Amino acid sequence: MEDFSSKKTEQLERRMRQSRLEVRLDSIQQVRDLAARQERQQLADLLDPQTVPTATRRAAAKALSEIAQPAQVPLFINALQTDPDRGVRLSATRALGRLADDAAIPALIVAFGDKEATVRQEAATALSSYNSPSAFDALKVALLSSGERQRFVRQYAAEALGKLGDRRAVPFLIEALRDESELVRPAVATALGQLGQTVAIEPLQRAHHITAHARGFDCAECKAIDAALATLTSKLKDTL
Repeated sequence: MEDFSSKKTEQLERRMRQSRLEVRLDSIQQVRDLAARQERQQLADLLDPQTVPTATRRAAAKALSEIAQPAQVPLFINALQTDPDRGVRLSATRALGRLADDAAIPALIVAFGDKEATVRQEAATALSSYNSPSAFDALKVALLSSGERQRFVRQYAAEALGKLGDRRAVPFLIEALRDESELVRPAVATALGQLGQTVAIEPLQRAHHITAHARGFDCAECKAIDAALATLTSKLKDTL
């Protein structure tokens, strides 16, 4: 009897899993159909975490992020701030980067502290596409924040400033070479290399570790400084 009962339970569980899979596939196909017709509002309606399953929300967020218009900015800000699913937040961040609306800057800065590294990185990438004084000012404030809990904020702010290409960031990045976090300093060095200002050569040289590291020890900070110095010294030679 126990074997028979066990088999019946397994069959029931298989049927339930199959049923859930079919529902999921139907939902994803529905999302694809809506995206093909560019039904933005209906896709937006599928981003409610209270009523819509995760897989459907994730598919809807991805589809909508690719065709979103400025009217969807508040929706994506809300999804970035409140949705429990990493995939939804990631799509929301990408959409906000593509739309580049200054209203999203505070939410993207907060996303530097997201528990998922991919979302933090995407937030930095998104902000680096904002060609606005508001984005630069927000990143400057984030870079100069303090405390161990803010280290990811400073790290991704440095990365975003490097990609943003605004040379006004150089003095603040040079200051940040003395950051207390070993996560931040390599990002700062890389950013200085990207910005291409030879005034950073001497500060980078001073920041380089003087004593040799143990064999096999890969120092991310020195590696980033060496790469930045190679770029900047090459540029300096070209100007002579």
